Amino acid sequence: MWPVYTLFLLLRGLSFTQIGITGTATALAAIIGEIPTGYVGDRIGRRNSLIISQLLFASVPAGLVISHSFPAFLLVFSLLGIAETFQTGSGDAWLYDTLDDKEKTELFTHIRGRGGAIRKWVGAGTMIAGGVLYTVEPTYPFIAATILSTFGAVVLVTLPKSSNYASDEDTAAFRTVDAFVAVRKQLSQPPLRSFVIYISLLFAVIRASEEFIQPITANAIDGYLTSNVFFGYMLPEEVALGVMYAAFTVVSAVASDYASNARQLLGLRRVVLAVPIVTSLLMLFPIIVPVFVVPVFFVMQSAKSLMRPITNQYINDNAQSFGRATVLSAVSMVYALMTIPFMLLGGVAADTWEPVVAVTAIGVLFLAAAALSYVWESPISKSTTDTSVDKSTN
Repeated sequence: MWPVYTLFLLLRGLSFTQIGITGTATALAAIIGEIPTGYVGDRIGRRNSLIISQLLFASVPAGLVISHSFPAFLLVFSLLGIAETFQTGSGDAWLYDTLDDKEKTELFTHIRGRGGAIRKWVGAGTMIAGGVLYTVEPTYPFIAATILSTFGAVVLVTLPKSSNYASDEDTAAFRTVDAFVAVRKQLSQPPLRSFVIYISLLFAVIRASEEFIQPITANAIDGYLTSNVFFGYMLPEEVALGVMYAAFTVVSAVASDYASNARQLLGLRRVVLAVPIVTSLLMLFPIIVPVFVVPVFFVMQSAKSLMRPITNQYINDNAQSFGRATVLSAVSMVYALMTIPFMLLGGVAADTWEPVVAVTAIGVLFLAAAALSYVWESPISKSTTDTSVDKSTN
């Protein structure tokens, strides 16, 4: 549904500002729910938390189908934020602890990146299908997403439990106060303090810019589509968007798959410092050459997919095992908190001027915020080295 959901919201009468507010609702729900749901993941087990998340994800596209008012869409996107919170901390915590059981945590970046790549390759196919389904009936992609997400919950039941949850006595001993102590202790001091803030700025920039991929891309390719006939058939823009999103996803899959290679080749510090700056600088070009915005979207999606496994490896390496899901959820809460000003700025800028201007404004805001972050505290020190080196890159 992702290639067409903004078009769907516009079809249902929402403005860009309202769409920005729905994204803000998702972020606020994540802020409120991250630590509680991370705590739940540490109490009931990461696998069970993931199952709950998937069932909530299935309810989101179903909710979009039946929604026709702005308040209803706010409610649905708030539910999306809660669904994400049940997944964010527990997903990586489950993987890291499962690898820890086998004493293979050094493979986290490689396996996380490879898993993300597989998901994106499959997603490329479903995105093309979503564009085609939208041309038949706008609600069909969302119905298909509901079915697939429900099936995903069934798949999650087959995952093994990590050894951290073999004892009910241990989980019962993990109190709410323990969760907050773990978060405060690990995120209020180096090495995670400035690192999390800096990376959250990057993910916030990309998340806010994603709201404008569909209208900008549709406008950019509209002239081409109206002047070109493919095998005697005019390609609908929704199908073209599905193909475009599939292309984004394929490029992102490659980036995700080679995350461990990039970390080995360039080193953790160079990757963490360079990728966000280069990405944001490229976001300034579309205001001068509007057509350049499409390549910029490719770069942004690749940057997100490349950085996710690398940053999550670093955070897991510097987080304690018991309570890990709570800490990772708190990190995601910071990500969501940082997203709010970018989403609001982007929505207002898009309605006042145009979406391309919004993307540039978001890039400028990131550069300013990143500069302040550097002045306050370097996100990753010169002495930082990889605490783990991937032994497998294929």
